[in-house]
Parts: sequence; C-alpha cells; structure tokens
Amino acid sequence: TAVGCPARKPPMPIALLDPFTYPPDLPRRLAVSSPFWVHGAESEATRTALLDTWLTKADDPVLLHAACGLIAWMAQSRPLEPGLAPLGLKLDAQVRFLHPELRALLSAINRLPEPEAGDMLPLDESDFKVMAAALEPLLTTEGGPLLLGRVWEALLLTGDANLLTELLEVTSWPSSLVPLRLRLAAEAALYLAPANEARARVEALPEAFGAWRDTALSRLAADAGDAAGAAALLAGLWPRMPWHPELTLRLHTLRTTPPLSQADFEAASDRVLVGLYSWNKAEPLKTTLESLAASDLGRARVLAVDNGSSDATPELLARFAQRLGERFSFERLPVNVGAPAARNWLLARATGQDMLAFLDDDIVLPPHWLRELLGAAARHPHSGAVGCRIVESADPGAMQSADYNLMPPGAGRSSFTDFQEHIFILETCRRSLDLGLYGYERDCLSVSGCCHLVRMDAVRACGPFDIRFTPSQFDDLERDIRSTLAGFPSVYAGQLRIEHMQHSSLAKAGASTASMGHIFGNKLKLEHLYESKLVRELAEKNQRRLAEELTKKWTRVAEEKLA
Repeated sequence: TAVGCPARKPPMPIALLDPFTYPPDLPRRLAVSSPFWVHGAESEATRTALLDTWLTKADDPVLLHAACGLIAWMAQSRPLEPGLAPLGLKLDAQVRFLHPELRALLSAINRLPEPEAGDMLPLDESDFKVMAAALEPLLTTEGGPLLLGRVWEALLLTGDANLLTELLEVTSWPSSLVPLRLRLAAEAALYLAPANEARARVEALPEAFGAWRDTALSRLAADAGDAAGAAALLAGLWPRMPWHPELTLRLHTLRTTPPLSQADFEAASDRVLVGLYSWNKAEPLKTTLESLAASDLGRARVLAVDNGSSDATPELLARFAQRLGERFSFERLPVNVGAPAARNWLLARATGQDMLAFLDDDIVLPPHWLRELLGAAARHPHSGAVGCRIVESADPGAMQSADYNLMPPGAGRSSFTDFQEHIFILETCRRSLDLGLYGYERDCLSVSGCCHLVRMDAVRACGPFDIRFTPSQFDDLERDIRSTLAGFPSVYAGQLRIEHMQHSSLAKAGASTASMGHIFGNKLKLEHLYESKLVRELAEKNQRRLAEELTKKWTRVAEEKLA
C-alpha cells in the first residue's frame, strides 16, 4: 500500500497540504539515489547532497517530490538560507508544490535587494556583542532581513535573548514579511524563553510554517514529559514528509521506547559500575557529582578516579564519599595518566560487572539517565556501547554530538596535503540547534564518550582503550571501531539528552596550536591502525546496517499510519 493520499484534481501543494502518493519501496529508492539519505536531512552537508542528487534525477517523480518536500521543509526551518528562495520559486513554477502563504513569503524574500555589507559574516559569538551597534543601522535598510538571515543562527547560538529581540525590532520588515518575523521570534522563544511563552509563540505561527510549528511543538511536548503528545504531532506530519530520515527515526523512537520497569531497572543496575575520572576540574566536577547524586542510580555503584589533580578535587571526592556512603568510592592516582589509561583503570575495577557507565567530569545528568541507557542496552543486546545526545549546557543548548558513522567510501576530503585519509566520520549535528529531531535511537559506528555505557562482553572481545591515544582524542572512537569489528556495534539513544558544560574538544583546541597538533597527530595514528580495504568494508557494512534499520522502522511507521 502506498503512503499518503492520492493527489486531488487540480493538484494541491504536495509538500504541505496534500501528500504525494509515495510508493511502499520509498526507502530503497531514496537509499539507492544517494548514500547520504540514511545519514539524515538536517545537516547542511547531507541536505545539500540530497538536493543535488534528487534534482539531478528529477525525471523520477518520486525523487522530484522528495526534493520538493525537502525544499518546502528548508523554507520553513531555514527560510532565509541564501539561494533557497529563487530555487524554491523556480521549481514551484514547474510543479506548484508550495503552500500559497509560503510561496508568497519566498517571493517577498526574493524581491529583497542584497544587503549593505552583505559579506560581513560573524567570526564567533563574542563578535556580535561588539558589532551590534554597527549591525543595527544595516538592518534598517531594505535588505536588512537578508542580512539578519545570514547571521541569525549565529545570533541564536550566543544565547543572548535581549540582543535577538533588539535586532528583530530594528530590522526593516515589509508587510509581506511580517509572518517571517513572527517565525524568527518563535524560534528565539523556543530556545531561549520559558516553555509556556515558547509554546504560545509557536502555536500562533501561520500555516506557512505548519511543519516547523508542529515539530517545535513536538519538542516542547517531549520536554514536558508528554511522549504521546510529541508522537501525535509528528505522526500528523509524517505522511507529508516520509522522505525525512530523522523524522521517521524520531517518531519510531517515541512510539517504541518505553522506560524500563522498576524491577528490570533494579536488576540491571545491580550489575553496573558508574565510573568517572577527573584532572584539575573541581568546579565542573562538583556540578556533575551533584547531578549524579540527585539521579536514580538503582543499585549501581560509583567509582571516581582522581587523575593526579592538584586542585580541590581530592577534598571534593572525600566529601561526596561521606555523603553517599558505601555506594560511592574514589581512588587517587599519583599522576595524570591520561584518558585512555584512566578508562582502563575503571574497566579493571568493573570485571565482575555486566556494564560500565563512563561519565565526563563536566556534564549535567537528568534524573533518569541510567534508566534510559539501560533500557536502550536491553533493546539492543548486541550493542558494545550505548551513547546519547550531547548538547551544550548554556542556552540555546546547541547540539554537540549525536550518532557517528563512517562516510561512504570516497566521500571525504583529506585534511592533510601529503597524506590521503580514509577514515572520515560524518558528524551531522555539531553546533546546530536542537529541534528535537536528533532524539532517535539506532545502531551506529560510534557514540560520544561524554556519557556512555560499555558492555563488558564487548571489552573482553575487542580489548580496552588504546593508551597510544594518550592523553585524549579518538580513543573512544577507535575502541568503538574495534568493538564493531568484533560484532558489537554502538547504539545511539538520542532520547536521552545530556548537557555538557564545555565546548567540544575540537572547538576548544582551535585556540591552541599545540592542541591542534596533538589532535592531528592522533588522527594519523588512527589512520595507520586500519588498512584502507578494511575501512572501506566497514563503511559499506555500516551503510547497509543503517539502510536496513531505517527501512524496517519506516515500514513500521507506514503500517501504523495506514492501519
């Protein structure tokens, strides 16, 4: 049975009002059309690759309609993206797929002149606070909305709600673009305002932004603990966007990942050691330990390793040992042995356990974190590691990591001028805004080491962390690769959201030439551990696994919608 409703006569907009009749083998056709489809449609790299492919093959009506749907979604989720308005209008003139209100907005955007100083792009968040005075008069010109669009996401990432409000107010908005101003204000509220204010602003959006509105409301419902309401909103949207991988995966996860029962959680947690290590980070470690102590640990024990700290870490750990009693213990190493060795030290203490939950010393844990990880591990008994969604702790809670997978063979570009890399990891979310679509669960190659559960059977099969990657970087990825090769792939449980108090390691290293040199050095070590042929075979296997899993979940969602 096909997905969606047969098109009416005369044709209605296929992307928003009247779903195109997608064939039941849609996943196969999309996966064959582009290897990037299984990796998602939310990152700039993947959506660009998908559009390029689907529009090139526009003689295939299925791919043409998928391209139209993706453009309509981009027009709602990234309405001021450069080049989008003329592309959408050109295609709409041939196919007529845009909602009339959205078509009118794109037409108004397309009529705007290029903004003054249009090449002035932000360098980092701090620049905006310095540049605000210079930016404001430029926004008052006729091309102001386009300039605002070019810096909008970076403005959101500053987390400065007052600055956003000020610049929205001074921007020159013609009457035809007032709905766009409401849409941007709703997005700012979604990430920076209290939930009730955000919900009111999002609900008030016009139908031109209906798909983005329902997705944002789904995120707000999930944040409030209403998984059924969050699923219902996405279920109403899915027949019009069945080509969207993250939407399918998120809807499937909302419907099929109930929490562990209390009895099952108690039994599973009795076989878990929670381990963390720290070096001279007493202040963030205190926040991590406070959230850990406030969380539901079931019967799990906690072991902390002081990696030779010279700050207040020893005294802090001693206080928490008194506070938590026999369930919490700590050990002090005389020197900093680095992350891989510290992790191996914890593994050696967990030999009698089924699993070890590794925690970074600068994260904030929600109360249910261990129950979520153990639930995912129970649903995936083959898993070697179970990880989660990592976001920045500061507003707007930008994404840091989701699931990691190998890029298709030949799809990467080497960072070295005299050496051709062959291990290219696709990161689909770094520093993007968390609309909730990354809250899915699926197999993958690797997960973030900030908060992940390692199965001891997998450790016995593939070995511990490689100390050649001391003090850090790529050691968790390399162990996940070995685990996958040994038959224990990772699982990403994105419904669990963990806040990270620091920027990603790569981002922090940008200020230090020595740090960057260390990271590139460890990347070279990783490259030389595996032959190109093995990496290619692993990438192809990874790709097939993603496609098979996405197809099964797509089919299940389709059957539920048609029942």
